[in-house]
Amino acid sequence: MTGQGLGLVTLGNIFPAYGSLKATCIDRGSGQNALVLVRLLGGNDGLNTVVPFTDDLYYRLRPTLAIDENQIHKLNDTHGLHPACLGLQRLFLEGNLAIIQNVGYTQTNRSHFGSSEIWETGGSTEHPLITGWLGRYLDATGTSDSLNHDPAALYFSQQKPLSLSTVGNHRVCQFGQATLTLNLTNRRLASETNSYRTSVNYPNTRLGHSLRNIASMIASEIGTRIYHVTLSGFDTHSHQANPHHNLLKTLSDGLVAFQRDLQAKRQAHRVLTMTYSEFGRQAAENEMRGTDHGAAAPMFILGAKTNGGVHGSTSILSSDKSSHMAHGFDHRQVYATITEKWLGQRPPMAKYAPMPLLDFI
Repeated sequence: MTGQGLGLVTLGNIFPAYGSLKATCIDRGSGQNALVLVRLLGGNDGLNTVVPFTDDLYYRLRPTLAIDENQIHKLNDTHGLHPACLGLQRLFLEGNLAIIQNVGYTQTNRSHFGSSEIWETGGSTEHPLITGWLGRYLDATGTSDSLNHDPAALYFSQQKPLSLSTVGNHRVCQFGQATLTLNLTNRRLASETNSYRTSVNYPNTRLGHSLRNIASMIASEIGTRIYHVTLSGFDTHSHQANPHHNLLKTLSDGLVAFQRDLQAKRQAHRVLTMTYSEFGRQAAENEMRGTDHGAAAPMFILGAKTNGGVHGSTSILSSDKSSHMAHGFDHRQVYATITEKWLGQRPPMAKYAPMPLLDFI
């Protein structure tokens, strides 16, 4: 399946440089759509995550890292998932997983910090921004900063993600006992996570625990709409095979448990989960049996209302060992699609040229 443009998004409110923002205010409360972001920190190797198993050049470029066709969980006649992602294949076959191929941007920055900044802000090399793409959404929708309200966004990491950086104070909180005991509302959130009961067995990993806590809050129908978690370790410059397998298993098992839990609690229809990484890896393995910094990579979009399938196709590989995957979709297209079609923002006139939305929702 190939992503088709279904309309034009006005980017001025989603990717402005500065200035006040005005948009339709979204009521925050029970029953609203929720967005969960899973950051794959370090630069995930997309080529070994969604494998082009019919491409002979893939096997020539990766004499030790290429995955045998008989180990791959096939998605269609040309692509399949890494052996550690059996659960994700099942979600894909059920229509609950969309894979967007080759997401990136022009003039790729190969620095972790520099590329992360572009991904987190929704900017570009030509148009750097200082606030997060979701932070600007929170600014635009006028989310209350009152301590008597549920957090607008929660993050499960030591540092606040730049994607949630705002101009105003919109109750973007770190998940943890120190944060959740600030007031009566947040003590209720702590109570919800501690008393949560589910028939789903989550993996005993930090990601699994975080996703379980998110599921508990979504099931309780609190007003928080945005959640952010991080899975680290994807900077696989050497001896990539085993660490990457373990990371993808952690990701797959955690996401599948989360989706099954949402289904069991009848909440799957209002939750969208998105994975992203600061860049992919080079097409060829290096001398240390790892991969170096690259450019575009696939993104996973999970949810009961996703338009499942593979959107786009893998770029044609080059025999040049320094080559990388060129982007086919701009990361801002993904953000704009989620902001407008899932979170319900209706921004006014565009500041930059309109960009086509995608059809993964």
